[in-house]
Parts: sequence; C-alpha cells; structure tokens
Amino acid sequence: MDRAQPETRSAYRHFREIGTQWRDNDQYGHVNNAVHYAWFDTIVNAWLIEQGLLRPDGGAASESDVQPIS
Repeated sequence: MDRAQPETRSAYRHFREIGTQWRDNDQYGHVNNAVHYAWFDTIVNAWLIEQGLLRPDGGAASESDVQPIS
C-alpha cells in the first residue's frame, strides 16, 4: 500500500517556532503525541490573538481536530 506523502513547507501559510522542554520527549528522544496537540493549541491561539480574533482574557471558545498522516 502506497503511503501518502506529506505536504512541503511551502504548502502552509503560517509558521511559528516552539522550543521543546525536557519533559516533552520520551526516552528515545521522540516528542510525545500529547505535546504535539498542545503545540497546535498554542499556535492557533497565538495566531487568533495576533489577528484580533481572540481576547487573551477569555473572549471566545474554539474547537480543533487533528488527523494524523498514516
């Protein structure tokens, strides 16, 4: 079965650097799955705040979903 190739970086419009913490990695140096989801939440909320679409004092609620590449 052929595996779908991930998009290249040029396919995305927004980037943000996020540093890792010691607790983010397992014993093999892989970032834990729950950390990936927390990063998405951080990036989405930062973008919404920068665009004036979310007030840092709790002015909106959102929902998100992540579909892994298999």
